[in-house]
Amino acid sequence: MGVLEMIVILVFIVTAGELGKSFISRSTRSITSGTENKLKALEAELRVNEERLAQTEERVTDLTEKLS
Repeated sequence: MGVLEMIVILVFIVTAGELGKSFISRSTRSITSGTENKLKALEAELRVNEERLAQTEERVTDLTEKLS
């Protein structure tokens, strides 16, 4: 195998490695973004559920007072 062929193979390996790193980086960003969006949605749902719980607790307190 000649020196030129080895250089071409080396360049190919380095290029493939850089492309692989780029792909992994983009995939990681995509996964992170999706996870952050899901977390925001869950936080919003939690706030709604907390408000509903507070309203339910108020109703229970009112009904308990009426029954007393």
